[in-house]
Amino acid sequence: MGLHEIGNLVIEKITDEWTLAGHNLTGGFIESLEVFIKETQDSLNIEIWGNEYGIYVSTGVEAQNIPYTRRRRGQGQGGTSKYITGLINYVQTRMGVGDHREATSIAFAIANTHSVHGMLGSGFLDEVSEKHQESIDNAVTAYLDERVEKNM
Repeated sequence: MGLHEIGNLVIEKITDEWTLAGHNLTGGFIESLEVFIKETQDSLNIEIWGNEYGIYVSTGVEAQNIPYTRRRRGQGQGGTSKYITGLINYVQTRMGVGDHREATSIAFAIANTHSVHGMLGSGFLDEVSEKHQESIDNAVTAYLDERVEKNM
C-alpha cells in the first residue's frame, strides 16, 4: 500500500462518516476531497484537502462567527452574501422548496437562528478518528514496514 492509497483510505472513511451523518446533498464536498503527499528526507505527510465548509459542518460555528447581521425593517438591505445564498440553495435542495421567495424567507429564518444560537456541528470528522483510527494506523504501519524491508 502506498501513500496515495492510505490517503484514499482516509477519504473513504471521511466519505462514509459524511454520508452517515446525512450531509451528502449534492456530492460537492466528497468530490472536493483530494490527497496531497509531502515527502521530505525527515518526514512523510499525507494531507486531505476539501471544501472548507466540511470543517464548519463538523465543528459547528459559534453565533458571533456567523456571517450575518440581523436588520430591522427600515434599516436597509445588506449586500450579497455567500452565506445567505448558500442557505437559499440548501433550502431549495434539502427541503425541496421551489419558490425562491419562500426559500429566501426560510434561509433568513435559519440565519437569524444561527446568529443567536450558532450552528451545531455534527462531529463527523471526530467520528473518522474515533471509529477508523485503527485501520488507518494499520495501513500506515504496513506501509512503513514495507519501506523498511526494501531498505534493508
